[in-house]
Amino acid sequence: MKDPNAKKLYAAENRLWKGARFTSRAEIQNFADIVTSSAEWVKIKRNHVHVPARVKIFSAGDLEESWISDPDEIWLAERHWHQQAVLHELAHWGFSEMDHDNGFILGYLRLIAGFMGQSVREYYAHAFKQARLQMGTSRR
Repeated sequence: MKDPNAKKLYAAENRLWKGARFTSRAEIQNFADIVTSSAEWVKIKRNHVHVPARVKIFSAGDLEESWISDPDEIWLAERHWHQQAVLHELAHWGFSEMDHDNGFILGYLRLIAGFMGQSVREYYAHAFKQARLQMGTSRR
């Protein structure tokens, strides 16, 4: 399936990189645990059957990409050891599976607001609009 937002989103994210940079897999796991134990995540879980209650973080080393793997794994390239990358991968479960569609973008921004702050969310939303990402209304 075609994912028209993917290249534009990745380019925008690579310019942004706001949020904490993690120095260990344990730090990433701690952040993921905070997100997945939050009231916000519980709300997301209620609306989507495939959302895990907890995720396990693994290092993808010096690879260029990161990904989610069912049922509950996130593989992060070391260059993605940032808050935003963890939230990006979590947004795939809660808002869109694998595509970077409107629902994904809006859900991703929702997670950014909740865990990085509203001002960071506004910064990202502006950058995403500048990159001409499609951001309609979320169905979730």
